[in-house]
Amino acid sequence: MAIVVSLLALKSANDGFSNYIKSYRQALISDFDAMSQKQVRQAMSMLEKIHERHTKGEISFDEAKKQGEELLRGVRYDKEGYFWAYTPEGVAVVMLGKQEIEGKNRWDLQDVKGNYLIRDLKREGLKPEGGFVEYWFPKSGDPTPLPKRSFNMYFKPFNWVVGTGNYIYDLDDMVKKAVEVNKKELKSGIFQIVGVTVVILILVSFVSIFAALRLLRLSAPSRSAWKRSPVKWLRAT
Repeated sequence: MAIVVSLLALKSANDGFSNYIKSYRQALISDFDAMSQKQVRQAMSMLEKIHERHTKGEISFDEAKKQGEELLRGVRYDKEGYFWAYTPEGVAVVMLGKQEIEGKNRWDLQDVKGNYLIRDLKREGLKPEGGFVEYWFPKSGDPTPLPKRSFNMYFKPFNWVVGTGNYIYDLDDMVKKAVEVNKKELKSGIFQIVGVTVVILILVSFVSIFAALRLLRLSAPSRSAWKRSPVKWLRAT
């Protein structure tokens, strides 16, 4: 019974560890998603204020779009965070202010996994509340593609899909660190369970041996009576 209980305890500890890691990673992704949504919505709010100036007749529509482009190019958050804007047809309007990219149609752009990035951005961005897209994309100054997750929304007045994203490999590093820390605690718990099991087995063994010896002593007179007179022993019993 001690072994069975210990095995169940070990299974429960292992399942708890796995569930914790899954929940921790999901919590990190949820935090990243919330940040991406917040940043994009704030950008949309600023674009709306620029568009309002056009509707009031203060600036032309072309000037409003130009100011919107400059706004998205200049806004940064969390050091590396930036925004982009594409038309639903796949033309890059704002992309880190890179002259070689802006103005070009990137409808057929694929990542290393074969995902059509711009098509996915459009599909999710045109949803009423926007949407998330996962793909592989290199960091600025580094050609190595890395897993990324972005949030995109459609700004109808300018006909732009506006988005921002985060590299989720950072999350995986955080999860790995959590795994290492919790593995140490899991191993400690396993050693404790095994130690308690061994102690219980030793105690049970001593108790069993003691009980067996006691029974043997109690049965000794009966064996003597059997030798002297089996018939009387049977009648007595």
